[in-house]
Amino acid sequence: MKARIPAQETALTLQLHRLEDLSRVRIQAFIRARFAAIHSAWIDDFLPTLISTQTDSRQIHAAAGFQWANESELFLEAYLDTPIERRLRQLGQHSALRHQIVEFGNLATDRPGAIRQLILVLANYFGRRGMDWAVLTLTPTLINSFTRLGLVLHPLAAARPERLSSLPGKSRSYWGRYYEQNPQVVAINLTLNQPRLQMLESLGVRRPTSTTPLLPMERIHETSLFH
Repeated sequence: MKARIPAQETALTLQLHRLEDLSRVRIQAFIRARFAAIHSAWIDDFLPTLISTQTDSRQIHAAAGFQWANESELFLEAYLDTPIERRLRQLGQHSALRHQIVEFGNLATDRPGAIRQLILVLANYFGRRGMDWAVLTLTPTLINSFTRLGLVLHPLAAARPERLSSLPGKSRSYWGRYYEQNPQVVAINLTLNQPRLQMLESLGVRRPTSTTPLLPMERIHETSLFH
């Protein structure tokens, strides 16, 4: 599944990689390679649906994954003491509902700015389709990058490796130096940030064009997310 988005220098294709897609193998390999190069890590925990930006020659610029909170426990909930919707309510976000929350993860790139671009595209896309919250685990560098763009991020918890033992089946990954970066779990209110996300289109960041309604995870494996 593909959607065209313009980048600042070259046109990119936004591609969706489902669990059964053969293309997913190459995206997982890209994510593993980037974590190995940057953090000396070996990653084997992937979100159910992966997204990538690629050139016409199939060169991958960035990759990420996403998962709806109402489909299963989120990976990043291992870092929290309460379910994600309760944690948001503790911050005064009393309208936070689990079915309105999406997790982004598996963030990987080999060039500056590409992950920021991909996250902005996803945040804009899901925000315009009625999702209220995106939750992510970000390094301080990425947090500062989004803050400089004028987006409001809500810190939820420090991401600590010892908490991964609570995951069902436990994490199969070796994280190397990743946690030395002091990653943090943060939330973005997609509704409140939507005007800012739309303004960022002037930077060459576009959302996928689609009239497809937001679908439950199980139906995404049967239906194109992007026309």
